[in-house]
Amino acid sequence: MKIKVKIETKSPLLVSEEFSRIWNKSQKRDKNGTSYIPGSALKGAFRETADTLPNYKKEVSDLFGESHTKMGQLQFSKLVCYNPSYVEKTHVVIDRKTRTSSYQRLYSTNALSSGNVLEGYIYFDEQLTDREKELLELLTSLVKKIGGMKSAGYGSVDIFFEYEDNNQVNQETNKKIYDNYALLVLEPLEPFLTVKERSKKYMYKSSKIINGETVRGAYANKLAKNPYFKNIIFNEEVKFPTLFPSKEEIVVAPTPFTTMKEKYRDNPEELFDLTIPKIIEKEINKEQLRISLEDISLTGERLENASGYLDYFNHKIISVESDTKQYTQTAVSRKTRATKSGEMRSYITEYYDKMVGIIRSTKKEYFEALSEIDYITIGNSKTRGFGKMKARILPLDDLKEKFKENINSFTCVVNSYIKPEKVYIPLLLTSDLIIPVNKTLDEIFEDKGFKINQQIYRKDKFTSWNVRTNNIKTAYETIKSGAVIILESEDINCVDKVWQMFLDGLGHRTGSGFGSFLVVDFSKIKTL
Repeated sequence: MKIKVKIETKSPLLVSEEFSRIWNKSQKRDKNGTSYIPGSALKGAFRETADTLPNYKKEVSDLFGESHTKMGQLQFSKLVCYNPSYVEKTHVVIDRKTRTSSYQRLYSTNALSSGNVLEGYIYFDEQLTDREKELLELLTSLVKKIGGMKSAGYGSVDIFFEYEDNNQVNQETNKKIYDNYALLVLEPLEPFLTVKERSKKYMYKSSKIINGETVRGAYANKLAKNPYFKNIIFNEEVKFPTLFPSKEEIVVAPTPFTTMKEKYRDNPEELFDLTIPKIIEKEINKEQLRISLEDISLTGERLENASGYLDYFNHKIISVESDTKQYTQTAVSRKTRATKSGEMRSYITEYYDKMVGIIRSTKKEYFEALSEIDYITIGNSKTRGFGKMKARILPLDDLKEKFKENINSFTCVVNSYIKPEKVYIPLLLTSDLIIPVNKTLDEIFEDKGFKINQQIYRKDKFTSWNVRTNNIKTAYETIKSGAVIILESEDINCVDKVWQMFLDGLGHRTGSGFGSFLVVDFSKIKTL
């Protein structure tokens, strides 16, 4: 369910950019120049007023939550003004001792003028009780000011509610979905904040990708009363993917660690892949010739890892830009109505057109259950207006056939240099891989009938933190996504075993997206 919110300005409204200068305060705008106010501004105004209503103490706690102990039901989106008009004003700061204008303290504002309309939504998963609806209606009549400079005459508004039902089945996902896999597409409606770790207590910086663990948690929240909940979430019969930025509904993967570009140059056509040279280098050195591959282009330029993401089906590296925003918020004391000391928080968020990844399942019925969910909320600070996304599950081309094609074409190129002929399976990790305790990477693949020819990877430690308790979760040593692993096999029909590995995932915690991979023909990326 959701509530459509309309706010009509009755005086200039100013919720200024965090980077506005002291002498020039401007209304918030997104990357397209559209004015908006963040959901936290409306939530804060409602919560401050709600705390003055002792007869609704339980409803206030349920709807808005409690600091560090309970998350509220309501999730506030940003409110957008699609046809804005502005007013510019000049102000002076009054010295409180002399009661005259302060020296060199003239400043101006660029605010939404009166008569503008902003629209947004309040989302909630559970049906609201009559008392909760009564509380919200009361708040719309009591809250008459929002934003900054209220004492200077800014921020007078009228607020209107309209209840809507958004629990509709996404029909387009039922057209054609393969039994085992599909493309999960999330379209951000708000900036998202997926924090892997905090560098400082007050600083929250979002990752540019969304880990499968985060996606799984968001769906778990929606599936709590679904009969398939245990199988999908606890039994890990659905493998939730790591999601990567994209402008289109395509399969995107991290750039391989073997894909290089000339240092200090960003020409997307001048890319080099080192995978096949590495295989040849290893084969030659079996004869004790001790040849080493240097990361230098034919023009003598040093090489470095290419940035961006791999467009899987087109074998090219693409660049996807984010609308990165910084928000600063303060915690207000419920007793003094003043800012708490040391409770300022800063959020650095990301916003892309789409986030995509391949989701896998043991049964088609699980996809159908997930397809009934049109919206999910991802990441941290969800009730402050971050992370609302439209969710879709779409069919993909025959991925198993693509795997077979890539294995055959890559093997053909390698065997043109190396004898005796073998089958080579080129894997690209699309998520971090957690290696089981007392096991090596070689043993993981030996158990499945493969031998590793090449492994180009970096190690990392993956951890996250519990928002509710503020405690760090278990840390795992991982092989990072983007790693390239080349397998050997004597079996020319090994694609079935590779496909089963893809569906099952590698290593630990595959339900949270760890251990996912794609078969990539690296020879189709320009080779050094």
